[in-house]
Amino acid sequence: MEEEKIKLLHCLLFSISKKGSGLRE
Repeated sequence: MEEEKIKLLHCLLFSISKKGSGLRE
């Protein structure tokens, strides 16, 4: 199903967002 793909995408986006924030600070 696409639900799993969306979940994975969200996880990836969250990880990238967190990494970006960490690098900025």
